[in-house]
Amino acid sequence: VMKRGGRINIKTDNNDYFMQIFEVVKSVAAGEKIRLVEFSRDYHSSEYAGSFGITAFERIFLRQKLMINYLACVVL
Repeated sequence: VMKRGGRINIKTDNNDYFMQIFEVVKSVAAGEKIRLVEFSRDYHSSEYAGSFGITAFERIFLRQKLMINYLACVVL
């Protein structure tokens, strides 16, 4: 449970997992419960890069040249 205005940020290298999350976010957003505010399939080349720290796993994926998917949504 989140308060109105609460923010959810998700970063992952796993494309299938990211698309599953994105589909859930879209369906919940259609019910006007949340709003997608940021989205990128290549976080580190996007305008959002550097918004958050880099995890140990993320460093591994970046060395492997894997793109990091990112989305943020706000609870309405």
